[in-house]
Amino acid sequence: MPMQRVALWFAVLWAVAVGAYLLYGPIYASQTSRVGMRINGSQSQTTSVGASGMAAVEGSSAYVVVLVPVLLTAVPLVVREGLSRRVLAAVDAMLLGVLALLGAMTVGLFYFPAIVALALGAWPRPRYGLNGRGDR
Repeated sequence: MPMQRVALWFAVLWAVAVGAYLLYGPIYASQTSRVGMRINGSQSQTTSVGASGMAAVEGSSAYVVVLVPVLLTAVPLVVREGLSRRVLAAVDAMLLGVLALLGAMTVGLFYFPAIVALALGAWPRPRYGLNGRGDR
């Protein structure tokens, strides 16, 4: 399997893994405190701490946010091998780069390895082997 194809599969798997972590991992933290007064005049305080993912906090709209990078990384694998796949991988790397830059303050930087993998998938394969005669 050529290095470009491995890089494209890595990009898809990375985007899926990041999406799963963002949806179900401990992204949001919450803390609730309750102060009450007892009958004898003393105060009681109860504090609960929790963490949840994007799916629990934002609902179904979180799936759309996660699905876009997964689709962008998967599209080059649908196209046949060759120039069109490399061009599509390069365009998707740029699009995902723009989206990651826009979301850099929150979750955008999680997708940086997928951007690099897409760029590697767009890199042209060498025509000649190490000996220069075309052997592979």
